[in-house]
Amino acid sequence: MINMNKIISFIKNNKKFIIIFLIIIFFILIIDIQSKKTSGVLPSPTPQSFQTATFNDLAPGKSSKDDVLLKMGTALNAKIEESKETYEYRSSNPNFNTEVIVINDKLEYIKVIYTNSDNKNYSDFSVIYGDPEQVLYNADYSVGYILNSYPSKGVAFISHIKSKSVNEAWYFKPTTTEEFKSSLAIGYFESPNLSR
Repeated sequence: MINMNKIISFIKNNKKFIIIFLIIIFFILIIDIQSKKTSGVLPSPTPQSFQTATFNDLAPGKSSKDDVLLKMGTALNAKIEESKETYEYRSSNPNFNTEVIVINDKLEYIKVIYTNSDNKNYSDFSVIYGDPEQVLYNADYSVGYILNSYPSKGVAFISHIKSKSVNEAWYFKPTTTEEFKSSLAIGYFESPNLSR
C-alpha cells in the first residue's frame, strides 16, 4: 500500500512531465507506423528513375564476360572474332537460339528468343518500361509484328499487334533513338510501308 501511495503521489506531482512524455511516445509511434507503411510499397520504375534494362540480372555495358557465363551457363555455341565473342543459348524455339554478344570482356547485347510456350506478352514489358519511346516497322508488319523500342532504357521487343505475344527481346546499352535505329534496328522504319 505504501508503494501505491508513492506512485500516486509521484503522478500527481509530475502530471505535466508525464503528459508531455506520453505525447512524445504517441508521436514517435505514429511516425514509426507511417514509415513502415510507406517503405513496404515500392514505386514502380518511372522513366526518370529507371537506369538500364537487365535480363537475368545482366546489364549490357556493365556486366562482365564472367557475369554472363555465371548467369547463363555453358553456351551451345561460341564464336570468337578478335575482341567480339558471340554465345548462343537454347531457347524454346528449336530454330533460333538466344544470342549474347561480349566485346572486350563486357556484355554488349542480348537477343532473347521466345515462343508462345514462354507466355511473354506486351504487358510484361509495358508494366516495367511504360509506353514505347518509338514503334518501328519492317516487312514483318504485314503479318502483324512491330518493334517496341526504349533506346534510353536499353531494351526493345518484337510483339504481335493483335495477340500481344512477344517473340524477341533485345537488351543493349542505353542509347539515343537515332543511334538505336542506325546500329541495332537496321531495316526498321518509323512508318509501315508494305512495299519495302
